[in-house]
Amino acid sequence: MVRFYGIRIKNGVINPKTGEAWKLADVPHLWRDDVAEWLKNN
Repeated sequence: MVRFYGIRIKNGVINPKTGEAWKLADVPHLWRDDVAEWLKNN
């Protein structure tokens, strides 16, 4: 799931719930810290 969300943020994929590009704030809290770390390293 971490990579799934990280790739969406990096590629600017549109979040269907917000109609805007994915942001770290859109990631469920459970995964948010790990996604932030993944984004730093990739």
